[in-house]
Amino acid sequence: MFTRYRNPDDVGWLGWFEDASGIVTAFVGLDRKVLFVCEVT
Repeated sequence: MFTRYRNPDDVGWLGWFEDASGIVTAFVGLDRKVLFVCEVT
């Protein structure tokens, strides 16, 4: 399941994807460009 939040100024976003086994991958982006991806185990 993918969850995404935008800030109140609608600039940038934070999202994360959790797969069936509970592995979470986080994304931070600015204007739909992903700045970095971090996998949390």
